[in-house]
Amino acid sequence: MQQLSAQDAFFLHIESPKTPMHIGAIYIASFDDPKQTFDFDAMKEMIRSRLHLSKVFRRRLIEAPLDSVKPFWIEDPDFNLDAHMFHVALPKPSNMRGLAKLAAQIYNYPLDRNRPLWKLTFITGLEGLEGIPPNSFAVVVQVHHANIDGMSGAEMMVAIFDWTVQPRDVPSPKKEWKPQSIPTTLEIIKKGYKGVAGNTPVKLMKFLANTAGKFLDIAKEAAATLAPPPPMPMTAPDSILNVPVSANKTFGAVDIPLSQIKKVKNLINGKVNDVVLAICSGALRRYLKERKKLPRKPLVAMAPISVRSKDEKGDMGNRISAMLVGLATNIADPIKRVKKIRENATGSKLYGKANSVDEIMEFIPSEVAALAGRLYTRMSISKLHRPFFNVVITNVPGPPMPLYLNGARIINHYGLGITFDGVGLMIVVFSYAGVLSICATSTEEIMPDVSKFAQYIRQSLHELEELLEKDAAEKEKKAAKLAKKAAKKKKTVDKKATAKKTAPKVVKPKIAKVAPKKATTKPVAKKTTATKIAKPKVTKAVSKKTAIKPAAKKTTAPKIAKTKVSEATPKRRTKPTITPRKSAATRGTKITTVAKKTSNGKTVNGQHTYLKKGTFNNLHHGYWRSEKNKEFYFHFKNGDQTILNSEGYSRKSNCENGINSVKKHAGIDKYYELKKSRSGKYFFNLKARNTKIIGTSPMFATEALRNAAIELLKTGKTTKNGKTTSNTKAKTKTVTRRRTVKDNSLRY
Repeated sequence: MQQLSAQDAFFLHIESPKTPMHIGAIYIASFDDPKQTFDFDAMKEMIRSRLHLSKVFRRRLIEAPLDSVKPFWIEDPDFNLDAHMFHVALPKPSNMRGLAKLAAQIYNYPLDRNRPLWKLTFITGLEGLEGIPPNSFAVVVQVHHANIDGMSGAEMMVAIFDWTVQPRDVPSPKKEWKPQSIPTTLEIIKKGYKGVAGNTPVKLMKFLANTAGKFLDIAKEAAATLAPPPPMPMTAPDSILNVPVSANKTFGAVDIPLSQIKKVKNLINGKVNDVVLAICSGALRRYLKERKKLPRKPLVAMAPISVRSKDEKGDMGNRISAMLVGLATNIADPIKRVKKIRENATGSKLYGKANSVDEIMEFIPSEVAALAGRLYTRMSISKLHRPFFNVVITNVPGPPMPLYLNGARIINHYGLGITFDGVGLMIVVFSYAGVLSICATSTEEIMPDVSKFAQYIRQSLHELEELLEKDAAEKEKKAAKLAKKAAKKKKTVDKKATAKKTAPKVVKPKIAKVAPKKATTKPVAKKTTATKIAKPKVTKAVSKKTAIKPAAKKTTAPKIAKTKVSEATPKRRTKPTITPRKSAATRGTKITTVAKKTSNGKTVNGQHTYLKKGTFNNLHHGYWRSEKNKEFYFHFKNGDQTILNSEGYSRKSNCENGINSVKKHAGIDKYYELKKSRSGKYFFNLKARNTKIIGTSPMFATEALRNAAIELLKTGKTTKNGKTTSNTKAKTKTVTRRRTVKDNSLRY
């Protein structure tokens, strides 16, 4: 008797008739010989000869009354191979949609717990399927998730598959298989509680020490790499994917060459998993947007991670952890989206190195876990809270070479997943023989057109690949242009250097010294000013007679006085007067100055330089840089009346984002929040839900002016003294000066 782990038992606890907890796959196989056909009896004998290669085939489940202890595996004394292998034919006319529908009907029903939890269903009659040879057949594999995870399931499949067309000779088992008798209830309870009281405290201390060490290592690595932390559970947005599910499964699959995925991976300098997450994200964004159900917040995916060690490679059951990854579905640009997903995945993988799920669940009592699992599924508790995550995306690596099943070559493989209340979509990615198959499992109520979603995955890949190639070509062209320019510059420098070497040396004329040694003893004339020199040219006008002689007492040479500007010299342009900065007591008032043009064409108001202007709802908006504190500001104006004046930003891109945010959210009253500063002035914040987008400075003297500002942002018009006024062109420019508030939380 082998007891299940807490994680394996959990898949049994949450299982119900509408949420079966088995995983599986659809294999399509074909014989290389056109004359060879499928033989069900020969297939059954081949499986019978290999039953000893995997524990899954002949062990059954034994559960304790009231789930008082975790269940056990025993060797089934009533094992019958005929109860696990079936043969059906695909109804005519046969097509891929009919095959998917038949596979869904087989897959919908839970496995019988009184027998080993696996089943193989062979489907023939695939003649007429597009791209499928006429002598092909399909296999629907079902194995309970309590028995295997993705990695151990792949090992189970290797037990019945071959690497060549000729089936391999499997040696007989060293020990004869012996079934076990079904234990009594007392034996099950005694075996389940044996050693629990004494081992649990020791395990808990080891677990806490191990957890502390892992988190310290993760914290150090996160600080070194600046990796962003993953999303927290139950922070995912509500979506149509996260509702109670039914037993009516739907499948949609697409095959993509692995070389194409690797090409995109190299273009983004990432990994295959980053590309898979990106194209699934693009398909989800397009599908939900088409149905007008795309959440504002990005969707969150749960990606299982195998933590199975080399020593545990032959063991069955589940050894997995999980990481949560933001899919950036709120970003429209595919290139920006894939870069954000790559950044999110890096942080999630780092934090995913923490303890696996099964280690944590081992400390939950079996009866508590069983009761919680059954209540969650049968009372639809998923409706009462936000989703833990929105979608499951699992990537299982397969063999790079083809596999054979009793002489038939596997030409297609599609992984089938599970759905449960709160998670109505699971995407299984499997690589096999140079092809990446992506299969989506959902229900008819949540995603009836799942095949359309599967096609969106392919389209998302093509779109991303095209944009990345275009971006790479532009970068290459730019780099070539810079290289050409650098080569040209180097050639010019080399040419000048060569000319300099070959050119004759030019002797420069020496300038007569101003203060000869003999002149040091002569007295200085009382009136020796340089204003009497008509043309002060150093090279010609200076001579021995006119040289100014230093005083006898001084040892340093005298300086030649600069020529004073005569009346004929033109006057310099006077600088425009600058209004001085007001004191802290008077800041926030409006200062009107006349707009002027600088030599570079920029409009200057006092000490502020305008960089960009525009209009919106008859309002003028623009942003400028303060020459005093070197920060950027933006505002919206109605003529010479400032409606909105932002705080200072370190980059002008913040101003552009702020202006776009005001345009985007204008006209929605609930996004404006009125507040009052300590000075008694009003200001308002532009908000999206509970997040501040733009914060204005405390500049409005009355609440009425604030309301007028909001009305102007909405319509471009406001009421003044009962009359409707609209924006007019201003002759003067108004600059509002105030204290700069440096607060990162207020920046867009």
